[in-house]
Amino acid sequence: MSASDLVIAANASFAINESLFAKIPIFTFSYTFKEHLYFSDYGAHFILQEFQDVLRSIKGLETGFENFDCDGYGLRNDIQYVRDDENALRLDELQYRIESNMQTSKEVHSLNLGKSTFIHIE
Repeated sequence: MSASDLVIAANASFAINESLFAKIPIFTFSYTFKEHLYFSDYGAHFILQEFQDVLRSIKGLETGFENFDCDGYGLRNDIQYVRDDENALRLDELQYRIESNMQTSKEVHSLNLGKSTFIHIE
């Protein structure tokens, strides 16, 4: 479903939300020096601060983001604009309707999105 293998977006960009929805690896970069106020709970590698961080994120494509300290699952669940905690489930239901190769919506919702790999689907 995705058009990109990796997205690097500004910290206030809805590209973060869109990438999380599509389960595309996403990173943000530091330009206001306030990113840590918003994203410090989502891992040491989520905010790219130096050019080496950008290179590491690109090289993550080769390793499946193995050993990356990013909690995309937590961030995806925390982006709940509708405060009934069902937003992620609604997004999963929409994705289920879009992707005909999934068997059930529960299969989409229960995908393993662990902390060691950042939003990576087999």
